[in-house]
Amino acid sequence: MFNSLKFKVILFGFIFTFFSSFGQSYFLGLFNSSIRDALSITHGQFGSIYASATLCSSLLLIWVGKKIDDVNIFKFALFVIILLAFACFFFSKVSSVFLLFIAIFLMRFSGQGMMSHTASTTISRYFTRTRGRALSISWFGLSSAEFIMPKKPLNLLKGILGGSDSEVTIEYNDSNAKFTFDNVVLVCRLIDGKYPNYEAVIPKENPNKLTIDRASFLNSVRRVSIFSSKTTHQIRLKMAGTELNISAEDLDFANKADERLSCDYQGDDMQIGFNSRFLSEMLNNLNSNEVLIEMSLPNRAGILTPVKSGSDDEKITMLVMPVMLNS
Repeated sequence: MFNSLKFKVILFGFIFTFFSSFGQSYFLGLFNSSIRDALSITHGQFGSIYASATLCSSLLLIWVGKKIDDVNIFKFALFVIILLAFACFFFSKVSSVFLLFIAIFLMRFSGQGMMSHTASTTISRYFTRTRGRALSISWFGLSSAEFIMPKKPLNLLKGILGGSDSEVTIEYNDSNAKFTFDNVVLVCRLIDGKYPNYEAVIPKENPNKLTIDRASFLNSVRRVSIFSSKTTHQIRLKMAGTELNISAEDLDFANKADERLSCDYQGDDMQIGFNSRFLSEMLNNLNSNEVLIEMSLPNRAGILTPVKSGSDDEKITMLVMPVMLNS
């Protein structure tokens, strides 16, 4: 078992790895919608800024990271902590695209970069034979900063909280999460595993943008989907100018439906297929009057977001995966 000094080193690595979460993609992704709305930038612009800032922080880490071998570890760790604290404070003051680039650069460099680097290097320096075990324990700090919940308890929470304005207290450990509000306490088991890297499948450049009335779109999708294939539930969206054509066909039973809606479409004429059940569910769970679908190519995912219609708009981004169209 680890002695007292080694335990302190592991605890040091765990804490630094845990707080590296402030610079991790999943953490910054939580504020994606709020940042884009505040600065009036698109998904593609945010993705480009994020990727550029991450690349620059990685290049700087190559030079700064090696300084840990020449500086006292405690002084180096203090510098990293102060830098991360400053980065968080600076991020709260962002008011322009340029400042956003600097803020993401500082968060990625100090959090995901320097905090993780300091933890791993320190543990590697103090451990030899049991280095792998020590590193695995310290890196548990990263997974301790996030958790994955099953769908059923989330649906229960959605139903209960629908008519409540109370604040919710969330507590969690390795296996369970507890939600407390009003006179309700809900405890559920967590899913053991790592959440998929959804950021990797979100297109960064989406030049084709469709804005349409949500209720009309939803009703049309529901009607047309009745005539879609019972296996694929495929519907076809054809966009050209100010017109959206929604169609579906079931070749097995020779059924076909076709509807046209007025819309605001900017981009090249295109056709794309979606699963009608998934699209209907997404539209049904939004409250805005209009929705925006951003697309790049027929074989790449679309991004569905609500369009502002008041002060209480949702801050949500939905990924709509395409299906292959029948010839």
